[in-house]
This record gives sequence, C-alpha cells and structure tokens, in this order.
Amino acid sequence: MNIEQIRQLVADLTAAGLSGAEIDKPGFKLSLKRGVVSQPAAIAEEFEVGPELNALQIKATGVGRLLSAHPDDGIVLAPEGGDIQAGQRVAFLAVGNLLLPVHSPHSGQVSSVLVANDTTVSYGQPLINLSPYDAEAV
Repeated sequence: MNIEQIRQLVADLTAAGLSGAEIDKPGFKLSLKRGVVSQPAAIAEEFEVGPELNALQIKATGVGRLLSAHPDDGIVLAPEGGDIQAGQRVAFLAVGNLLLPVHSPHSGQVSSVLVANDTTVSYGQPLINLSPYDAEAV
C-alpha cells in the first residue's frame, strides 16, 4: 500500500464511523474500532473553540493511540510551555505493537495539548498548538 491508498482507507474508515483498524498477521487478526475518536475534540466542538490566533498545529500523521511519552521512560515529549524545534519528536502513535514517531513540522512553544494521552486519533487530527517564534511567521 502506498501513502495515498492509506489516506483513502483512513477517509473511508472515518466516513463509516470507525476510529481505527488493525491487521495482525501470520495467523491473521483483524480489529476494527468504532466510536468517538477523541473526547477533547468533541468538547472543543461543543463550545466552538477555534484554533488559537497565529497558532501552528501539529497533526496526527496516521491512525493510532497517541502517546505523549515513550512507554519505557514516561518523559513527556511536548509538555505545555515547552519549546519545540522543527523536526523534533513530540509524540508517538501506537498501532498495535508498533510505535510511530510524530515529528513537529514547526518550531515554537507548546501553547496547548489538544488530545489526551492514550487517546485514539485519526489521520490529520490536530494534536498540539504551538505559539510561533517571531522568526517563523504563520
């Protein structure tokens, strides 16, 4: 599968009301997940909270459970108020037993974390807002 096929699959799953899918081979195991993708996003929609003015967003690069720290050390990678550099690892997406790193495309200071740790997220879902440094315009 190429990235475009994966993106289409994620869009199809979302349209069907599924928040995730998992395939685990040799003996084959399939796990489809249905339900609310993340409670914080639902709360934000309820109160119509928009993105912060001039905020840069870090978005999910796939479907999985968002982990704010590596399970082995527990150190939060992008705490509120923390400084982030472009390309820095800010979280992990857990897909089955696989941990996929999420990197920031921007430099800035973490102004808000939009998704709670260990929450299932969908592709492209905003995860973190950054306040840009003066040198980096939005």
